[in-house]
Order: sequence, then C-alpha cells, then structure tokens
Amino acid sequence: MKAKPWDRKLWGVVFTSNECPLLIGEAWYRTKPDYYAGEPPRALVFTTRTLARQWCQKWSAINAKHQDCRKDWKFRPVRVREIVQVIA
Repeated sequence: MKAKPWDRKLWGVVFTSNECPLLIGEAWYRTKPDYYAGEPPRALVFTTRTLARQWCQKWSAINAKHQDCRKDWKFRPVRVREIVQVIA
C-alpha cells in the first residue's frame, strides 16, 4: 500500500508569556523522550477552531489560579497548515 501525501489546514495553539510566542507541540504532554531517531516534531493540532479554543480556555483557567509565572501564560488558537510529502 502506497502512502498518499496531504495538505490540510488545521488549528494549532500558540503559547505566550513574557517571551516570544511558541507553537505548542507534543512536548506539552510528554515527560520522557520516546521519539524514534529522525522523527519530526509535531504540533498540537485540532480539526476545528472550537476545539482549539476549548483547549486554550481550559489551560488558561488552570494557570490563572497559580501565583507563580504560570498566571501570565496565555494560549490562543492559530491556523496552521500540515503538509506531508512522500519521499520514496
């Protein structure tokens, strides 16, 4: 079975604090690196803006309760494009 390339628009999440904005990836959930050699990093993506907004609202509310640097963390949905090409 031959893999097919794709090009699709999804919704990602940008994290901001006092630093520059950062597109959130799998590292947000992972506590240990179990990637295989050469595995590309993946962004945290959603198929709809509504789902991305819900995720942002949940984490913003959780972090707002803290008294440390996390209270200033902000999350917002952004449009991302995922392009996958098959290299044989």
